[in-house]
Amino acid sequence: MRRKSNRWLIAMILMIIVGLVPTAAAVAQEGTCILKAFEDVYLEAYDYDEDGTRTTIFWSGRINAGESVTLYAPHGRFSYDYTDEPDNDRPLSSTDVRLCTGDEVIGVP
Repeated sequence: MRRKSNRWLIAMILMIIVGLVPTAAAVAQEGTCILKAFEDVYLEAYDYDEDGTRTTIFWSGRINAGESVTLYAPHGRFSYDYTDEPDNDRPLSSTDVRLCTGDEVIGVP
């Protein structure tokens, strides 16, 4: 009888683990996107909270032409300020709010 109880317990644990795997993969893609640069660019990516308020910079840096960067936007929405003259000190231009889901590739600037 004890042997059947152990098998049942192991089977339940495996079902729970298997059930969690697809959920973890779905969560990993939610809020994830890829920025691909068509020219050298410096940018700062900002998060937007549930109320649609622009909050903190969650990524900043240079992306060279032809390169890409994978972003994770905590709330699934972001905007970025950028300059296509990353070697010069000049004001940044802004973009509209973008969705960041399902590893979508977004061209910048």
